[in-house]
Amino acid sequence: MNARYPSILVFVFSLVVSNLSFAGSIWSADYQGEKWHDNFSAAKKTAAAQSKPVLVYFSGSDWCRSCAELDQNTLVMDGFQKLAKQSLVLMNADFPSESAQSANIGQQNDRLREQYGVLGFPTMVLVNPSTGEKITKFSGCSFFSCKEDRVLKKLAKALKKFSDS
Repeated sequence: MNARYPSILVFVFSLVVSNLSFAGSIWSADYQGEKWHDNFSAAKKTAAAQSKPVLVYFSGSDWCRSCAELDQNTLVMDGFQKLAKQSLVLMNADFPSESAQSANIGQQNDRLREQYGVLGFPTMVLVNPSTGEKITKFSGCSFFSCKEDRVLKKLAKALKKFSDS
């Protein structure tokens, strides 16, 4: 029984390492267009000037496999990019485990996570830039819910709610 313990440990370690390297490689990809803010105040200011809501994307860029799926299956796709350009100001509240991040950005992201009740990754929160209030929140990512068409439908419904307010 004890002889199997090291081989199980090696297997688990290799799975973890492969998942981390996969997750990190996607976020570093070029997002083909729309700028992702990392400063919430600047994102709100831009959004208010353009009469658009802020889409805050809570991610773990270098460790979250579901975030990598969302990145690969939605955020780099033409449909999302078109919607973002027309209707959103984008903000990434990242929670990396290994990448360097300034203390100010880390503290800001922690406050936003608490303010909007983010319990897991990935999570997207659509925010009214004038009030800072949450319009809607999407959490989690299964194989089907990370697909571009599903995310676009959810965002379209939330954008209608924003425009009606």
